[in-house]
Parts: sequence; C-alpha cells; structure tokens
Amino acid sequence: MTGVGKRLYCFCHWGGKRKIDTARNVTYEGGITVAVLLTEGTSYNAFVPLVCEHLGIDPKGKVLYYSAKLDKTQYICLKNDSQLKAMLELNDEIADVYVAHADGVLRCSNPALQQIPVESGANGYVDHANDGSSGSSSNIAMQPIPNRSNEEPNTNLCGNDIMASIPKHIENSPLVAAMHKKAILEKGQLFDSPEEFQSAVEKYSLENNFEYRVKDNSYEYMSARCKVDGCPWKVTAVCEGNTRLVMVKRFINIHKHSVQDQMGCKLGLSSNLASGLIVEKPSADPSSLSKRIHKDQSDFDVEVNYQKLWRARKKAKEAINGKPEDSYKLIPWMCKRLIESIPGTVAKWTCSDENKFRQLFVAYGCSITGFHNGCRELLFVDAYHLSGPYKDTLLSASALDADDGLYPLAYGVVNTDNDENWLWFLEHLKSILMDRHVVLVSDRNPSFLSAANKVFGSDYNAHCLNHLKESLDYFISSNPVLKMGTDKKKIALKLLNDIAYARTADKYEATLGKMRLLKEELYDWVVSTGPEHWANSLFPGRRWDKIFTSQVESFNRFVQEERDLPVIGFITSHRLKLSELLLRKQSEVAKWETPVGGKIEMKIKENQNLAVGLNHHTISPTNMEVYENGETFAVALDMKSCSCREWEMTGIPCRHACCAVTAANTNIYDYVEKCYMKETQEQIYASNMPSVPIHDMPTLSELHGNDPNSLVGSMSILHPPPDKRPPGRPRKKEIDSQLQDKRKLHCSRCHKAGHNRSTCKEQPSC
Repeated sequence: MTGVGKRLYCFCHWGGKRKIDTARNVTYEGGITVAVLLTEGTSYNAFVPLVCEHLGIDPKGKVLYYSAKLDKTQYICLKNDSQLKAMLELNDEIADVYVAHADGVLRCSNPALQQIPVESGANGYVDHANDGSSGSSSNIAMQPIPNRSNEEPNTNLCGNDIMASIPKHIENSPLVAAMHKKAILEKGQLFDSPEEFQSAVEKYSLENNFEYRVKDNSYEYMSARCKVDGCPWKVTAVCEGNTRLVMVKRFINIHKHSVQDQMGCKLGLSSNLASGLIVEKPSADPSSLSKRIHKDQSDFDVEVNYQKLWRARKKAKEAINGKPEDSYKLIPWMCKRLIESIPGTVAKWTCSDENKFRQLFVAYGCSITGFHNGCRELLFVDAYHLSGPYKDTLLSASALDADDGLYPLAYGVVNTDNDENWLWFLEHLKSILMDRHVVLVSDRNPSFLSAANKVFGSDYNAHCLNHLKESLDYFISSNPVLKMGTDKKKIALKLLNDIAYARTADKYEATLGKMRLLKEELYDWVVSTGPEHWANSLFPGRRWDKIFTSQVESFNRFVQEERDLPVIGFITSHRLKLSELLLRKQSEVAKWETPVGGKIEMKIKENQNLAVGLNHHTISPTNMEVYENGETFAVALDMKSCSCREWEMTGIPCRHACCAVTAANTNIYDYVEKCYMKETQEQIYASNMPSVPIHDMPTLSELHGNDPNSLVGSMSILHPPPDKRPPGRPRKKEIDSQLQDKRKLHCSRCHKAGHNRSTCKEQPSC
C-alpha cells in the first residue's frame, strides 16, 4: 500500500538508449537525465509537463513509460493517474522514467529486446505500444523478455508424448502472425490488467495449438491448466497490490500429449480476442459485419462460428469508435473546443429537462467565410437517417462553389425529423447567412416546408423535380380511375419535365395545356403541387437552373461512411474530410488553365457547338437578333440577357448569346457571371480548416466527476436521446451469413433434396 506522503525520486531519461548486460543490469547511455521529485497526490496531467519542463522539451507528442523495481528490463505504460499510482506502488524511493517521441522507438542495445515502436493515444501521450508487426498493437507490458525462469525448456518429450506445436499449414496464417510476438508467457512477466493476461493465455494456446481450462479467475488470483488429463502445463498469476498490474508467478511450459490427444484438439477463438485482432488489422472495417465475417473465418484459420465473429465485430466497432451512448456526453466539450480552435465557428446544442440530447448545429468558420466570399445564394437542404441504436437524423445545408462543386456549409444532428427540429436548425442557419436572401432547394419534406415558411418565407422554397416526378408516378399508379398504361405514363412524366424546364410563360402555358389534353386529372394534380416552386418560368427567385437536388446526393455520398459512427466520431471525421476537401480544391483551382472551371467550361463549349449554324442580324454593337427554328431571339450583350431567358437563369451565355459573341468578336469569358470565375473560386477556398486538438478529450471518469484532477469542471453531462424502438419484435438473432451452409429442403413424398411435396414431379405411388 502507498504510505502517507510517500515520495519517489524519478530519474527521467530523454534522447539516449538503454543498455542491458548479460546479468540483466540496466544502464542509460547518452541523452539527458534529470531528477524529478514525485509526491503522492500528484496528478498525471501535472507530472508529465513537469518532467518535460525539467528536460527542456515540449510535452506534446511525447510518451512516458517506467520500469518497476522487481524487473528493470520491463517497460510499463504511464498514461493516467492510476498508472502513476502504480509506479509509486512498484518502486521504493527511486524509479526510472523514460520519455520518447510518440512516433519514435524505445531504443535498447540488447538485441534480445526488440525495439518497440510507440504511438500516441487520445490524451496526447502514450496509450499503448506496438509489437513491431505491421498494423497491430498491444500494451507495452506484454512485450517478450529474454528467458530468465528456472523452468524446463519447451522441448520435445520422448516416447509417445509429443509437443503441442503449430501445424505447418497454418504457421503463416494472419492469426498466427498476429500472435508470434505477443503471446509469450514466462515467469515474472507483467501485464497491465487481468484482461490482458487472459488474452495472452488465449493467444499462447492458439499459437502452440493446445486447449486449456481456466481453474481460477478472481481479481486477485488467476490460473489455467492444459485440458489434457495429466499434462503438466500450467500458468498462474496474481494482481500486485491495489494496482491492476498482473504478474506471472508460475509457468510450467511443458506439454505431455499423446497423438490421440493432439488429434482431438479443437481450437476456438473468443469474441473478445477476435474483436481485438480485428481492431489491429490495418484494413479494419467493422461497419460491414456480415459481409466480412466469412473472410475472417478463413484468415483466422481456427474454428470460429458465425455468431461469435458477429459479436466480435460489434465489439471491435465499439473499441474503434466508442460506445454510442458515451459519445453524447462529449458533445458540450467538443462544441466548446471547435469554437475555441476555429474562429467564427458556430457550434450549439440543446437537451431536454432530463439532460437528454435533442439538437446539435455545427457550421465551421472557414465554411461560413468561404460561402460569403463567393458562393451563390443557393442552398440544398435535406435530412438523412443515421445508423446506430438511437436513430438520429442528420440535417444538412450545402452550397455550390464556382465550378458547381459541393460546398458543405452547415449540418445538424437531431433526435428526430419534425417541425420543431427543422425550425431550430433553420433559425441557426439564417443567423450565419446574415442578410443574404437564399433559395432553398429541398425534396418537399413537410416538416422542412413548415419551418422554412416561418424562417425564410415561402417565396424562395424550390422543390426538386425528381421527387415531383416520383410523386406523379405514384399518383398515376395508385389511381385506377386514370387507366393509364406504361406509354401514357412516360408521356405524362415527359410533359412534367417540359413544364419544369419551360423558361417563358408562353411555353409553360402551352406545355401545361398538353398535359390537360392528356388527362384532366393530371392537369389538376400539376396545378395543386404549387408550380411556382419548381417551374422555371414561375419561380420568383434565381435558382441558377438547379432543378434537381443532385448536390444533396453528393453530400449523402460525402458522409456515407460517417453515418455509421457515433456522434463524436461523426463530428471528427466530417471535420477532417472537410479539411481535405478545402485543401484539395485549393490545389485544383491553382491548376485551372482557363478563367472558369472544368464543368463550366464544358457548358460553354456545349452552347458554342449548338450556336453553329444559327443566323443573326446586328442591331447595334451590343444588340443582335438570332434566328433558330423560325423563332427570333433578342440578345443584349451589355445587359447579359437573351429573350429565351436561359442566360439570365444560368449566368452562362446561351447558344444565342454565343452566336452574338462570336459575331461581335469579343471574349466569351467576359459574359460569364462572376460567381463562376477562377478568382471567385480562389476566394471561396482561401480559408483553411485549422487543426483542432483533441488529445485532452476528457475520459468518462472525468465527465462523471470521479477523477479529482478532472479539467472539465461543471460541464453539463449529456445523456443519449430516448431509444426509438422500431415497430414489431426486436431481432433475436443476427443476420444469417449468405455463405454459411443451410439445411437442404427435402420432399416428404420422394424424399429427394431440392424441392417440397407441392412441387414434386414424381408420380405418387398407388
């Protein structure tokens, strides 16, 4: 037990390397060594900066580890207050503390001890150390050390007894490759927790191809024996004091198996171990559980049933992304950090009276600045259902850049898609738009329309034509009175498309009249949908000819992978992906060879090709008449207008304007709207996404106030929203694998496989 007022002089080393002689004495060569006094009650967050200050180094990106009095050759993680307390428990008066870069290696001159790469954890210092194998990691206390026990070596026994060993056909399997350097067991070895010891025993049994039986499994004492009767193999371990550190006290590494015993060995893999190996795989993707399970069964090369691997991937998913219910508790902290790190950012959240999550709104300062620097007054809004147990809804608002590319402006996460949440989201969206009047393109979501009418007014709500066509298709199919076949339905959908694209009132009325001639009911349906919200000729605002919500689908693809993450994981992943988008667009615009982007350049060329063969008559240097199919179109170059209204609606010279520009021998780019120009694109992407430090993200114990050194203070603790259970009984079993063997159907008449009695073609016997 730690004494009252216990003190420990820590010799802190940096920049050199350890030397271990044959007698296992440890010395430190080169670098810097300073002495730091550690007193009982000092917190981890205070100790790390103190050590780095004495060494004259920056604590960011550094990793600390120490050795215990009972074995100076062991590395033990120093990552939190409990580990700091363990260091006091395991040392008397003096301790060695080693500091290294988080992406460096712990150097040792003894070739028997491998160099151990280390990587930083969520707290900015060390969480674990790699074992040297690609893509896998384990706690540093689990590293192999040279054999120092007095036990007999693991050699073959004479007679009919044989050693348990890895079969040749699986010695290079991915599972065994992950085990080789991590499943070493020997007397005196330390583990960071009982769970790690149990995992090591299981790995060791898999590596050496034998089954074992757990005899004792308490917090203080653990033991396991070989499952074969009479086999002496045994390992025992105990917890050291009040720490969670586990030391191997006894290890008899001898097997006495007969050939029959070895043949009867059936190796298995627990879901806990499988989940750990999945997390360690470089291509770990726990999101597609059922699709990858069959491949994992082949990779592991051991007998693992489908249900066990299904559970393993669920556990791996939680190990990588955290538990969904815990993620909500970090929302207040994350919003505060985003506001502090990214100037101009708006990050707000609300909760119920019971502190249950309700709403989240995030708009990054760089996105807001870019939008006001050059994006058009046009936003695409939509709602998406997120995965996970709480079925949250993602609300998004995206703009267009100068090359008609996706420009995410703001998003929200709400507990459900309803009028109240849309109203809250749009009110915050309007606050970042300032006084700009924007057109909102949506899929006619009733909750959105109700809220948008209150916040922005109804005049500038633009409806997506695709959703309108789907509604018309359903109206025709579900109305038997219409009696319309497939051909007439196609005609009706084409007429609806023509009505939407008609740019003048005359063409709109003419096309609407054709719909009336087709079916009076269809005409009434079109009028009832509010064509002033989707027909080009009637829409009061400028929607830049964007009739479809294609950008909504682009944003859906943009966040496709993130939709399966907990809310904090979504925030972090979305921010990183957005920062990559901003940097990529910056790089791309620098390579533009024309005054406009590639998409706009293609539209101009398309209109120029359509202008070939058109006749014109010059009225003045800036006014011309262009003739097409018996119609006359008036083009005013100085006003950037054409009587067809396409130029006015798109901001790009139409075919008639291209004909006039060619006749006037002027530069076509002078007549393209400024919002499409390279200078505008550069202004939109002038701001980068600043980095957001999350190394000091609070732990669950800090959030709940269990840690006396917590830095979160009285920050509100958010709880997850009420679990929305779907209708019907909950699923009792996992989704069946498409590749697992299924019971064949047998006929009760002929008893053959592949059909039943009702489809049997055999003649019934008399």
